[in-house]
Amino acid sequence: MVQLDLSDGQSKTVAVGDSVLFDTPVAKETTVTPTFFLDNTFTNTTSLRIDPTFDLEILSAHLGLDLPGIVNTLGVGDINITLGPLFEQHLTTPGPDIAVFDRSWALPFDQVMAADFTIRTPEPGTLILLGTGLLGVAVSRRRRTMPARYNA
Repeated sequence: MVQLDLSDGQSKTVAVGDSVLFDTPVAKETTVTPTFFLDNTFTNTTSLRIDPTFDLEILSAHLGLDLPGIVNTLGVGDINITLGPLFEQHLTTPGPDIAVFDRSWALPFDQVMAADFTIRTPEPGTLILLGTGLLGVAVSRRRRTMPARYNA
């Protein structure tokens, strides 16, 4: 943000890059003092959510039989038998949403005051001369009509 203070007491606050209009008095010059500053508000919202997951298996069995020695040499492999599960359920339940931290705070920065600058305002006499000149140009460029003459 920029705050512009004029020497005649006027003050306007605008965002950087925006245009601003002042009522300038009929004077030769106006001094402007720009002051730059930031208005910041930070917000931190932190929450914790736990969604438990449950796996349920009923009647699940596994039999693993290792056959070492002669039986294995004859080409008989190990025995692996798996049974079940007869019933299986996968449940996910939505858990609570716990607010851990929720806060906003302002973080101000120091103001930076720039150097004053002066805006020159044209004197009323200059404006009158300019207007008279433009009026003279307009009159001289006006089309003149000449009355037509007929010879009989």
